[in-house]
Amino acid sequence: MQENFIAMKEQQPIQSKQLLYHFLQKQNAERDVYHDLMPFKVKEILLIATLYDAFSIEREGRFVDEIFGEFHQLNLISLPRITGVSTKEEVLEQLAKKQFDLVIIIAGMDKSKPKLFSKIIKQNNPLIPIYLLLNNNKDIHYYSQHLSDRFIERTFVWNGDSSIFLAMVKHLEDRVNVENDTKTGIIKVVLLVEDSEKYYSRYLPVLYHVILEQTRRIITEVKSDELYKILRLRARPRVILVSNYEDAVRIAQKYEKHLLALITDVKFMRNGVMDKKAGFELTRLLRSRNKNLPVIIQSSDNTNRAEADLLETTFIDKNSQNLLQEIKFFLRNYLGFGKFIFRTHTGEAITAAANIDEFMNLIKKVPIDSLKYHGERNHFSLWLMAQGEITIAKIIQPILVTDFSSEEAFRNYLLYTLINYRNEIKRGRLVPFSEADLLDETNVVNLASGNLGGKGRGLVFINTLLYNINFRKLIKGIKIRMPRTAIIGTDEFELFLEYNNFLGTIYKKENSKINVSE
Repeated sequence: MQENFIAMKEQQPIQSKQLLYHFLQKQNAERDVYHDLMPFKVKEILLIATLYDAFSIEREGRFVDEIFGEFHQLNLISLPRITGVSTKEEVLEQLAKKQFDLVIIIAGMDKSKPKLFSKIIKQNNPLIPIYLLLNNNKDIHYYSQHLSDRFIERTFVWNGDSSIFLAMVKHLEDRVNVENDTKTGIIKVVLLVEDSEKYYSRYLPVLYHVILEQTRRIITEVKSDELYKILRLRARPRVILVSNYEDAVRIAQKYEKHLLALITDVKFMRNGVMDKKAGFELTRLLRSRNKNLPVIIQSSDNTNRAEADLLETTFIDKNSQNLLQEIKFFLRNYLGFGKFIFRTHTGEAITAAANIDEFMNLIKKVPIDSLKYHGERNHFSLWLMAQGEITIAKIIQPILVTDFSSEEAFRNYLLYTLINYRNEIKRGRLVPFSEADLLDETNVVNLASGNLGGKGRGLVFINTLLYNINFRKLIKGIKIRMPRTAIIGTDEFELFLEYNNFLGTIYKKENSKINVSE
């Protein structure tokens, strides 16, 4: 008897650990994919410039404030720390003190300094990426002739917008993380092919601004805790910048299944020589593999528009005064960054869904030819991915309309998959009240915010256990159910006291006791 008791005691911790392990695995399944994304973050930046050069970049003298302001406006929590130096001795001293993720050299009046500093840094720390920031476009030609690619990875141009610093940081992070992120999730890739420092310095801030704004918009709709919202920021598309044909093909082939869009110049290096039609050839190659790939062809030569139209791409004139606005329009209308526009097979707009709930509702109603039109072009998974719904996008992505016996069967599959997925992630959870959702016994509905109290917390715990642990496997024949449950948080009680002016009466009495006779 005693031996059996000892054996039971030895087994209990193991079972308990297994229960906790499986419970956490199920609870965190949706989040784990986000945890694995973006392992590299730029945390330490060494900024090399004279005080005057830094001041001239931001003429009002709010240099660091402007840089950090861009991160703050987009709710980016990984704020890099900037260490500023001006001399060779200071550079060596700081490099000896700490590990930097990125070095930014601001080119100033003394044009010999960038070459000197970059050479010193690479001799001592060959793996640190170095970016050069020019004050104006006039200096591009000089530095392209006098600086080696061995020392400077990328040259950027200040265009009067401090968001260039955000773009430089995100460009490096995407370049480093893209291989990992496309393996651990179905993160999409925007391929930017541009060899002009002037233009990619304008494009990248716009691309990142639109992408991060979209991500920020969708997380405000997440009815979950703040940590989950922060994690979902990592699900944005990665922007990869290349400047020649061979690199573009290499990236496109490596991330073929993840390629979201191509934005390309027309004229750039191919096979070591300048090719006036390289962008068109690249488009033909990628479209031969993915006929529905969204493509922007941008050129300063407006005669290229005709060939771009033949390839059924979006053409943007680099000389256009609305250049950046046209890029924003493309991103929001072709990459799922706005509302989902349901269209007929001729492309005519029918209706639009602003969020996932409206999307599910319209799936039931729109004409079947609209569902077929979007299903054949993989628009559903594209939009869901842009909304941060990675798991459901991954489920729908490989499905073809032709996989079903009828087009209505395809509609039913979409509805079944979307509803089941939404219900599954709510099972065993405390969910905020929504008029669009039905009260279900598989979760507990929170009618008001605030502390749940002991009884409420206990009910939520029981509900979580019931719908996250298979008790039938543990105890044969057992069947446990919980009634539909709603909880009112303590904020409602406090609001009741405040609304009825009870707080003053309560707190003015000694020891918080109310005189009933009053």
